[in-house]
Amino acid sequence: MRYPAMNRNEKYRVEVPQLSGGVNLIDPPERVEDDQLTEAENVWWERGALRTRPGLHKLDTGALPAGATDGHAVFVSHNAIGEREQLLGQMRESGGAVSFYGYSLSIDGGLTALGQIHDLQKIDGELPSCMGVKASSTAGSKYYFFLDGGRILQQSATGALEDAEPYIPTVMVNGKPAAAMSESERGTRVSGVLFEGYNMLTPKFKCSFTTDGENDEFWLPAQQLDTKPHAWAATVEILMADGTTVTKDLTRIMDDKISGYTAVTADQLGVDSSYNNCSLTIMLDSIKGIVSVKALAGKTTGSDPAMTVHLPFVRSNNFTVTASKTTDGQLDTICRMTRCTWFGGDRSGIGGGTRLFVCGDPQKPNLVCWSDVDRPLYFPENNYAYIGDADQPVTGFGKQADLLVIFKPHEIYSAQYVAGSGYSADDVAAGRVVDVAAAGATFPITPLHPSIGCDCPDSIRLVNNRLVWASSDAHIYMMPTVNQWSERNVRDITARIRPRLERHSRAELTGAIAGEYSGYYTLLAGDTLYLLDAGNSAFQSYAYYASEKKATRLLPWYLWTLSREDAAWAGAVSDGETVRLLCQNAADGTWTLFDLSGTTDDGDRIESSFATKRFDFGRPDRRKAVKQLYFGLSDEAGTNVRVDYVTENGVCEDVWRAENTGDGGTDGMTLRRLTPNINRAAVFGLRFSSTGTMAIDRLVLYYQMQGVMR
Repeated sequence: MRYPAMNRNEKYRVEVPQLSGGVNLIDPPERVEDDQLTEAENVWWERGALRTRPGLHKLDTGALPAGATDGHAVFVSHNAIGEREQLLGQMRESGGAVSFYGYSLSIDGGLTALGQIHDLQKIDGELPSCMGVKASSTAGSKYYFFLDGGRILQQSATGALEDAEPYIPTVMVNGKPAAAMSESERGTRVSGVLFEGYNMLTPKFKCSFTTDGENDEFWLPAQQLDTKPHAWAATVEILMADGTTVTKDLTRIMDDKISGYTAVTADQLGVDSSYNNCSLTIMLDSIKGIVSVKALAGKTTGSDPAMTVHLPFVRSNNFTVTASKTTDGQLDTICRMTRCTWFGGDRSGIGGGTRLFVCGDPQKPNLVCWSDVDRPLYFPENNYAYIGDADQPVTGFGKQADLLVIFKPHEIYSAQYVAGSGYSADDVAAGRVVDVAAAGATFPITPLHPSIGCDCPDSIRLVNNRLVWASSDAHIYMMPTVNQWSERNVRDITARIRPRLERHSRAELTGAIAGEYSGYYTLLAGDTLYLLDAGNSAFQSYAYYASEKKATRLLPWYLWTLSREDAAWAGAVSDGETVRLLCQNAADGTWTLFDLSGTTDDGDRIESSFATKRFDFGRPDRRKAVKQLYFGLSDEAGTNVRVDYVTENGVCEDVWRAENTGDGGTDGMTLRRLTPNINRAAVFGLRFSSTGTMAIDRLVLYYQMQGVMR
């Protein structure tokens, strides 16, 4: 006898081996990839599992100097110095007086006070801006601060800040006395060989002449010399006949002729030793820029009159004049700069450089200047370039491959180091090299992109050999290549997280700080830390994807919330594996330094959550019954996990809770089984949340098909 058989409802299986795809906030929950998340808060893929982020571990705390009338002591500027250090500036106004305090925030030393200086002046009623610089290792690694208003500060040997003396260049060597100058030399006032360019940081300059024993008047290449700001108008240094040196400061008097008198010996003048009453008078005409010398040799006995003596030839360049030309505002140009980086040199690479590049002068927005080799206090007047049109300022620098990448709000350029051809002493003597500082290297400028740029300079970071940065219109870009012939140099990698980025104000985005942590590019904007897995294959091979949309879908992004009550993040530094975060209370100026190594946020448990895609199991037209759920869960102490089931009908909470005490071993994974018993659902998703620590490595779902949707 045959009995009728009941229809068997097959059970199907879906497995997600790892939840490493990051968050996708742009696609519908049913259309994201299986390994992607439709929401994620304070989780990341690390050590083979989707884990709760590390907690904020307090390292140090302190207070900034007190006494300001405004009651605040916040940092007003910061400049990244390489990848491991950041210089912070703090302006304080009290009773109308302005003071400046400099700090270093570094991976190794935490927050360190570098010193302070008082009695600064406001600029057009505003506190002056500041650019912090750390000299390269070959230049002694000293700290410098350039303050708007023409003030340059350096760290003294005692650790305080003091005024820095810029380098005084020797602009001319092998000068001749005026009587020996040719007509063309008289027209240019250059009687010798131009050697170094004028320094933009100081009006002071040096000129070296050679005495000939016949003439004693010397023309400087500059006239209308500046005598007002200095205790001296010029200094003359003369190598005398006996090998000794006479140095004389010429101070300003009432008329235009400035003179100085000194007693010398017969040996110094190269005359007979019987002359025992010798003198030397040095005069400077500050209007015409002429130095003249009158030497007299006389005897204290007898009736012979004093004899006029000309300075004899001793060796080349034995007569040096240090003077000051009229200030022309170039010092202010450098001190108004706000961004800097070291670049250039045969072996400097992406991590260093021998010349300090600066930008950010609001009055000359597209100007870039660079220093001499390892001399942050010498900016030769010929070391500059105007980048693009002046309607867009230069906002920041980055380094990729062998290029210095120069950013403007809507343009990108690059500069390449090209070593100079070299020069010899004969080239200098013959005048074939007129500025040895500028002749050392050239930096050709090349456009890289005509419409995309960066106005968030602290977001620029090189990760996995690619520059990544943000812009204030809620976009994040990557530069996979640096080919001037390609329009695919810059790629938008923001799509999956743009809804979250658009929540930030423009001020939060322009002040965003980038770093690198455990292989992730990090961007701290407001109290949100965005993480991009820079080791992902899509990141590494981004340039080879024909479809930018497909490449963007494969980039794993994660979101962390790092909020502190009544405080804001003032700085961040990282070296690729370690992060230091500086938090500051705006009410009283106190600060706290954290790293990411804790299991709690300074004692507060971390709230984390994530949601999977809405699975339709390939049949959106059918209803399903989800019978079983398996997932790997960590056995870490403190794990407390809640599971919610999400369908088109709403959210259903499972009564199960994981409350581990750590008995299963540190960081061990245990397979857990739940029975959702969800019936007649077209789509099914999961949401995991935890207050504490959580780590989940995979998901397995068993389901059955039910009726057709009507």
